[in-house]
Amino acid sequence: MLPQILCLAATDSGGIAGLNMDIRCASALNVHARTVVTATSSQNHHGLTALNPVPDDSFISQLHSHDGAPIQAVKIGVPGNARQLSLTADWLASQTRPVILDPVFTATIGGDFYDASSLTELRQALLPQVTLITPNIPEAERLCNCRILTPDDMITAAQQLLGFGIQAVLLKGGHLNGQFCCDYYVDQQRAFWLRTTRSDATNQRATGCLLSTSITSALALGYSLADAVVIGRMAISQGLRQGYGLAQQEGPVRINHFPDHPQDLPELYDHYSDATVSPFPACDRNLGLYPVVDDVGWIQRLLPFGLQTIQLRIKNQPLTQVAQQVRQAVALCRDSHCRLFINDYWQLAIEHKAYGVHLGQEDLTDANLAQIKTAGLRLGISSHCHYEVARARSLKPSYIASGPIYPTTSKIMPWQPQGIDGLSYWRKLIPQPLVAIGGIYGDRVKAVHQAGADGVAMISAITASPSPETTVKQLMTLFSQHT
Repeated sequence: MLPQILCLAATDSGGIAGLNMDIRCASALNVHARTVVTATSSQNHHGLTALNPVPDDSFISQLHSHDGAPIQAVKIGVPGNARQLSLTADWLASQTRPVILDPVFTATIGGDFYDASSLTELRQALLPQVTLITPNIPEAERLCNCRILTPDDMITAAQQLLGFGIQAVLLKGGHLNGQFCCDYYVDQQRAFWLRTTRSDATNQRATGCLLSTSITSALALGYSLADAVVIGRMAISQGLRQGYGLAQQEGPVRINHFPDHPQDLPELYDHYSDATVSPFPACDRNLGLYPVVDDVGWIQRLLPFGLQTIQLRIKNQPLTQVAQQVRQAVALCRDSHCRLFINDYWQLAIEHKAYGVHLGQEDLTDANLAQIKTAGLRLGISSHCHYEVARARSLKPSYIASGPIYPTTSKIMPWQPQGIDGLSYWRKLIPQPLVAIGGIYGDRVKAVHQAGADGVAMISAITASPSPETTVKQLMTLFSQHT
């Protein structure tokens, strides 16, 4: 059964934007779009000639026709008039679903959708009930009565929008100059920038509709808001690549499937950046069996079986003991030509010249990544979702680890197991070597390899085995068969 969203917007007589795009976008993401028609718009390549609001009784009856329906999220586009904004706010007051607002003030081809009374009603009645608003810079300027000329201005305007009672803001930065388009997201817990290379596509109409509806659809599919925003930006990139022209005018963007192309994945930064990032040193794609162990003694036991990659992950030990273990592990792996990644302790990895460092998302902010790169160490990064993959991509690591693939008992995870289908999806999206982790053992190795994993990280399948040496020997045989 498909998830369902509700789209409130106008129809477009040209068949390009509004509800026309909303329905096409939801369908491409395998979501069903219910609709409320706010108005019929009359427009062609000369511009918007008329916006004809539906009568109040028609609008109200459409809204209440969805009472009790299994709607997961609501998207609001162009209203017919100020009265509709008030009616929508009244209806939303009894709802608990996330609300995405695309504040479309003007048509791309010219023509104003909002008068002064509509703008007042928007600020006072509707904005306090909005989960996420997706304005471009001119729309944010009009809402905030300010000028936005720099990235710092975007941050200030987004904070001002939060002051209207909105839970989160995605301020689109395409109107600023530069080789990159940088969008700014902020809510009460976090803020980040999404960066994509500026597109030179000719057919760019209805990008705002596509973005907001794809975010709404992703929420209906169960993604978090941060993930949905990344997916929405990916949908825009796909839409721009696949846009089509029309006689006498530029055409719309087009999306026909859930975004899964690495070219469409944005880079995610904690702070604004227009710098070109150099990649970390590459590592062999054949990472193979990748045990993750918590003591150098495990490395001594397992190296004789021909391991090519191993990770030392030590928790809750004094630094002096960790340093001693790292030093011993580096010497052992160097003699056995095994790639040793040190988890978290990047300073010790640099000092003792380990092969690489592995970091979780929570450690990326504190680690000196430039120092790790300058030392020539490889970098592996854990990821579990679109937000984290986009953040990892911005750093250009040596590999990205994805999981959990299957249920795991070695670590409490807030994420649902991705399964082989999820791993196959990440394989399409991630250009770097991909390491699979979580609940992998025995015959699951074959399925993980067939899904495209370059390495398979294992913890309890080895360390909790009654005979770890026998298990590793058997796993190495499996790897030789399926690599």
